[in-house]
Amino acid sequence: MECIACKKDIADGSVFCNFCGSKQTVTSYKMTLDEMLEKIQDLISITGYSFSETGILNCKKWIREFGFDILYESIEDALSQYLVKDDDGKYTEESVDEVFSKIGGIARNKHNAITKPYISDVRRITNYAKKAFYINYYELNDLSADLNNILYYFFTTNQYDGKVDDILALVRGSKDKYEFFEKIEALKTDCGIEG
Repeated sequence: MECIACKKDIADGSVFCNFCGSKQTVTSYKMTLDEMLEKIQDLISITGYSFSETGILNCKKWIREFGFDILYESIEDALSQYLVKDDDGKYTEESVDEVFSKIGGIARNKHNAITKPYISDVRRITNYAKKAFYINYYELNDLSADLNNILYYFFTTNQYDGKVDDILALVRGSKDKYEFFEKIEALKTDCGIEG
């Protein structure tokens, strides 16, 4: 079968693409792009608006990039989170604009959660470290890059489980940021990461 996002040949019945990580639409028949767009237009029709030409082009791009299922789920999430009614019971134009502006970001986050879970974990660890220690902008950028490399290493070597908690424990067990940074350097060395 062909991946709905990157169009590469993957094993029949695959739930995810082993090249780009996109979740595959598992249906008894393959939907055409027009059918996918029609389903999306039906979903957003509750707002009283539809996608503009640019919005349709974005939808096509997002279907290729993230897959139909992730995009459809992201639209549902945006509708449930950002759509607000006014006193007359109609959806406000501002909330509809908010829905349309959030769809791509939500889809990207969902896709990354599947294909690159370490990205959100890097943010989680750096936020925790910022609260524990004073870390300046340059140190934060270096720390983010180091954590990204470390977690990517663990992810690609199938050793990811529990590593985020281990690194958070390094933060808690360090008396200051310098000790924490030394522990991160030692972890990089253990992983064979240079720089």
